[in-house]
Amino acid sequence: MNMKEKFYKTWWWLQENHEWAIDRLYISVVKVHPKLKRVVDDEKKNTLVNYWLEGGAMTKDKFFGWVGTHDIRLDCGADSFEEAVIKYAKLVRKFYGKKSDMFTSKKLK
Repeated sequence: MNMKEKFYKTWWWLQENHEWAIDRLYISVVKVHPKLKRVVDDEKKNTLVNYWLEGGAMTKDKFFGWVGTHDIRLDCGADSFEEAVIKYAKLVRKFYGKKSDMFTSKKLK
């Protein structure tokens, strides 16, 4: 299966099984050091474009009601958007299972 097809299937798996994972997805496009895969102080050395993803489910707060979260366990990135989404989906599955609820992120049977 080529990358585009794998990305397509992964995107729709997230949408159908972990709706919050797409709705609460934050995307950053950054330039990083090509070998270190992180931003370094010398901006001239940050030459590789990377796609960084963050996400998190909704949770109930006793003061504010339903609020979005940032689950740092889902933070990831890659050289292409497609690769980053595939990594993100693997992390969602690892920490939230095959299916989870939009608001409580409880695993569903």
